[in-house]
Amino acid sequence: MKLKNFDILIFIPVMLLLSSQTIGEHLYISHFILLILLLGAFFKALINRKLALPAVFTAWTLLFIASIIFSLWANSDFQALKYSSQILVFYCAVFFSFFRLTNYGEIRSLLHALSIGLGFNAIAGAIQTFIWIAENGFVLIAAGDWFRVKGLCGSPTDYVMQLIAGFFLSEFFSNRFVRSFVKTFYVVLLALSMSRSALLVLILTSIIYIFGLNFNRYRILSISAIISAIISAFILSDADPLILQRIMDIGDNDLNSRRFVVIDDVIQKSFSGFWVSMFGNGYGTYQFYNPIADEVFTNTHNIYLHILYSGGVIGLGSFLATFIVLFVYAMKFRIAMLRQPISSELQRFSFASLILFFSVLLIGNVETNIASVGTGWLVGMIFGIPLVIRRVSRQYYSVLKPEVAA
Repeated sequence: MKLKNFDILIFIPVMLLLSSQTIGEHLYISHFILLILLLGAFFKALINRKLALPAVFTAWTLLFIASIIFSLWANSDFQALKYSSQILVFYCAVFFSFFRLTNYGEIRSLLHALSIGLGFNAIAGAIQTFIWIAENGFVLIAAGDWFRVKGLCGSPTDYVMQLIAGFFLSEFFSNRFVRSFVKTFYVVLLALSMSRSALLVLILTSIIYIFGLNFNRYRILSISAIISAIISAFILSDADPLILQRIMDIGDNDLNSRRFVVIDDVIQKSFSGFWVSMFGNGYGTYQFYNPIADEVFTNTHNIYLHILYSGGVIGLGSFLATFIVLFVYAMKFRIAMLRQPISSELQRFSFASLILFFSVLLIGNVETNIASVGTGWLVGMIFGIPLVIRRVSRQYYSVLKPEVAA
């Protein structure tokens, strides 16, 4: 018996399981697999004469690639090439979804494959979390080590982004009980991750769910998530107010002062000359001695500042333009699903993917998430789905049976 969508169901979970592993010193296994999958999908689409590209998105993507080429002119060492390729992985993943997904069954397989891989990452993070709590208690720092969960990822940023993605992808499960259980599991892990951005996104997302949907069960679930997070913050803070401490750090003047110094430094260096302002200083080159923190910073902790410094105005402008195009497609996806006569997993996913889109942009203000090893290609695959929804939605609803609707 031939297994349909073998490449998706096997290799996508493997990419998530091995997202932080490398071949040699610099080539990530997940990126290598993505490149092979993209080439395979491209040639398949070429052979089947289904290579019509999304024109506007492709044009802005080519301009962004051109900005990277010009930035490499200014700084052409291997480090710059490595960091610039990490952000290009996002675009590779978008085009992989566009070329590879030709029917609803393939979309379903992709989302299920991603959910499996994200589930393993969440389980690994849960084990790491409870081992830390069992050994050290619910404290932020123990023996000089910070409580930062990574799961199967290479960084806490990737881990948190994958938890958020898993939370939203759970909308694709057809069983209500499974959806509720998976959402609760991810909510607990996000609350225990000690990521301030994750907690804020979680609360804002719950508010959107409360006011953005007409179904009472979603409102009840969202309100329960907020109440549970608040209660957990107080119950688990007896020994050390870990969650409350992390939340209060958002208003820490010293912490924010350090961030503002970095922002000011990035802006000054990004507009130090015409060529630099247009094409940037090169990826992977940022360094700044922060006198307030008495340390050298190499991370802007902001994807927009990261691209502005590295790729200049043209790089940032084309990057934002591609996201605007993706947002338009995501809105069309949502509107198309709302017009369907029955509710379905695809309709729920259209709403969840839209909130995921805003979550990624929001976290981009405090993390270089799109340029992270395990995040860029993940959200790229998800954001690529609305690009193909027009050609598969009619086919999907023509065969959908009422009993499989939620």
